[in-house]
Formats: sequence, structure tokens, C-alpha cells
Amino acid sequence: MPSIKISIKYKYLTSKNDTLKRSATGMFKPDEVKAAQTAIWYRVRGAINATHCKPFTHDKAWVKIMVYRERDPNAGGVADIDPINFLPTIADAVKQAIRVDDDVFSSVVDWEVDAEDPRVEITIEQ
Repeated sequence: MPSIKISIKYKYLTSKNDTLKRSATGMFKPDEVKAAQTAIWYRVRGAINATHCKPFTHDKAWVKIMVYRERDPNAGGVADIDPINFLPTIADAVKQAIRVDDDVFSSVVDWEVDAEDPRVEITIEQ
């Protein structure tokens, strides 16, 4: 059963609201979204190579996303990005990295506050 876990700095990810922008010539993916997806792709491929895990197959894949955010949205003030909004950016990158279409993904997104080390941990299992 293939299984890997990676971590990426929280600040590098972008919200689903930023994944596509409109221009005079049509829709485009901003550079920061491309950079976030590329970083995830490299981390996932690196973890696969480092752990020599079995290849992922076109079968149900679990993508677990644990967001350690900077602030507690229940504490008042300006909240950071909602963790669920990271799902499209992460799913697209994982899809490319494990070579399995995201139509067979099942996902769980959760969060905790960690002001010292805001990050996103992504676990991919099959």
C-alpha cells in the first residue's frame, strides 16, 4: 500500500479563490499558484523516490490535509485563509505527482493553530 507524508510552509499555498484569474485574453493560472503546485509536486515525487513506496494506481486515493494555521479564527480579528480552500491547489499538484486522476480522491481537511510553525501536512495513501 503506497503511503507518503510531506509538509510545506503555509505561506506558499494559495486559496481556491486565487487559482484562476481573468485577463483580456482569457483565464490564466497565476505564478504563485504554479509555484505552490510545483513545490508540492517536487515534495511528493521526492517522498516517493526516497521511501521507495509502491506506485500509486488508478484506484481510490486518500488525501489528508492537516493545516497548522497562524491564528484561531474563533479568537476574533482577521482570519487567515480557510483550510478547505487549499484543496484544489493541493489536489491538482498531487494528481500530477502520483499520476492518478483526482476523480478517485477522497479527502479529509482539518486544522489546528500553530503560530510558531504554520504549515500544511499532506498525507497520501492508497
